[in-house]
Amino acid sequence: MKLYGSKGCGSAVVEVMLELAGIEYEYFDSIVWDPFKHHEELVKVNPLAQVPTLVLDDGSILTESAAIMLWL
Repeated sequence: MKLYGSKGCGSAVVEVMLELAGIEYEYFDSIVWDPFKHHEELVKVNPLAQVPTLVLDDGSILTESAAIMLWL
């Protein structure tokens, strides 16, 4: 899995949940106001460039911290 997140944008709680669940993931610090830091990658998977965005192993996309936590 890939988690696109940023400090102060709700991704920390998703990271904690992934860790507690023992799920392996890659983290990409995607500061939405810094288009040079994983921004292009984020826009490819989520055109709205929302963080957090979780890309599942099957390619499915989840956004919104609460929705991701419910899925986990």
